[in-house]
Amino acid sequence: MPATFTLSRRLRGGFFRTAAASTNILTAVWSTDGRYKYTHPTTLGLDINVANAGTAAVTRTLNAPTGINLIAVMNVSARGASAGAGTAIYLSDLATTDVAAGFNGVDTSVSPLVQIGHSSDGTDTVAVAGQVHVRTNTSAQIRSRQGANDAQLQLKIQTIALIDAENN
Repeated sequence: MPATFTLSRRLRGGFFRTAAASTNILTAVWSTDGRYKYTHPTTLGLDINVANAGTAAVTRTLNAPTGINLIAVMNVSARGASAGAGTAIYLSDLATTDVAAGFNGVDTSVSPLVQIGHSSDGTDTVAVAGQVHVRTNTSAQIRSRQGANDAQLQLKIQTIALIDAENN
C-alpha cells in the first residue's frame, strides 16, 4: 500500500486463482458480503479423497487461494466398508491446539469433538456426510482427525465456498 494511504480493503472480484490439480486456474465465484461461492465447485475436483485417514492429525490442503486466512465451507463425507466400525471426523484450524476426534460409541475418553460422525450398532456400514466450516491458514490448509482406525474409511472433502472474515 502506498505510504500516503491510511486505509486498505480487499476487492470483491469474480475469480480466485487456485492450485487445483497442480495447475493454476482461475475459478469463477460470486460474492455477497465477503462470502465467495464457487459457481462450479466440481470443476476443481475433490480437495481431499483419501483412504484410511488414520487417527493422527494430518494437514490437508484445500482448493482455495493462498496468502490470506479464509473460512472454508466444505461438504465432507466419510464411508467405511467394514460394518460395526463407527467413525468421527474432526476438521480444525491449524492455529488451534490439536485434539483427538471422538464421541460416545467411538471414543469415550474424549469430549464430543466431531463434526461428522456415526456410532454404529455393529450391523451396518459407516456412511456419513455433512457441511463443515473451518478457518484455513495462509497456505489454504486445515487439519483432519479420524476418531477410530478403519482401514476401509474413505474421506472426501469438497470446498464449495469461502468466507473472507476480514472483508465483512
